[in-house]
Amino acid sequence: LLSLGSLYYEPVSIFYKKDLNLHRLNDFSGLKISIGIEGSGRHMLANQLFAINHVNSTNTEFFYLTPLESLKQLKAGTLDAVFFVSSINSPVIQELLQNKNFSLFNFERADAYSQVLPFLSKVTLHEGIIDFKNNIPQQAIKLIAPTANLVVRDDLHKSLSILLLQAMEKNHDNNNLFSSHGFFPSDQLTAFPVSDVAERFLKVGPPFLMKYLPFWIATFVDRMIVLTLPLMLLIIPLFKIVPPLYRWRIRSKVYRWYEQLQKVDDKTHVARLSNEEYEYLLQEIDRISQEVSKLNTPLSNADQVYNLLIHIDLVRKSIQEKK
Repeated sequence: LLSLGSLYYEPVSIFYKKDLNLHRLNDFSGLKISIGIEGSGRHMLANQLFAINHVNSTNTEFFYLTPLESLKQLKAGTLDAVFFVSSINSPVIQELLQNKNFSLFNFERADAYSQVLPFLSKVTLHEGIIDFKNNIPQQAIKLIAPTANLVVRDDLHKSLSILLLQAMEKNHDNNNLFSSHGFFPSDQLTAFPVSDVAERFLKVGPPFLMKYLPFWIATFVDRMIVLTLPLMLLIIPLFKIVPPLYRWRIRSKVYRWYEQLQKVDDKTHVARLSNEEYEYLLQEIDRISQEVSKLNTPLSNADQVYNLLIHIDLVRKSIQEKK
């Protein structure tokens, strides 16, 4: 499993009867507390926090209820406290914040909890931020909060990951009660390793093509780039090889006739050639000259052809003088 990033803080909110006047988690020992359905993240975190304060089922009565049932029984007086892990904007949390019969627990040792349990962060619910008119809360309250993460399988396609990241950025890139604009989504405070796609997206944004093209076109082009990149890596070295190879090929056309010209010239140095043999050599020279004149070479190699024709003419004159 991999994380595409953290989305927002989900603070731990513990509401209790106002007359209990609780200051530390160990003060909850002996009370009736709803800590969520067994197996839920809320239940697991509640057990973890209470355990390090030596509050457990042997000295405290725990109830395993849904948020709505917890709210109902707290208001009915059946419970002394309820433990929530959810957005501060959830209806249940908002109702309890407005209810003067209950208090929101202030984590005075929030720094210590975030140090001992690194997946928790210290956040502050500032005075009056819920309701300025009625000044709710009436004082700043320290809270501890895990973060909500979007977790995916490690084989999720890159294109789908980018779509999810774009949706995350659209829906969670805003101010809220506990984080500044642009902090979420984030590659920090994650429960699982962050995928390479998410890490790159969260640092530099979506791929260039997806900023200006429809998703399906950008995805197609991106795939083509992936397919052609290995070919480009093979082709680029060829650009270095082809020019020398081409020059060698042009020169070889010229050198081939030099070789034949040299054979004719060598024969002229043999003593006592007959007139027929000289005539044959002159015919060979004419044939070589005609073939060389037909060579199709670029201007950059024309000097080599002209030099060859000059040498052919020199050999021809040498034969004519000896004839």
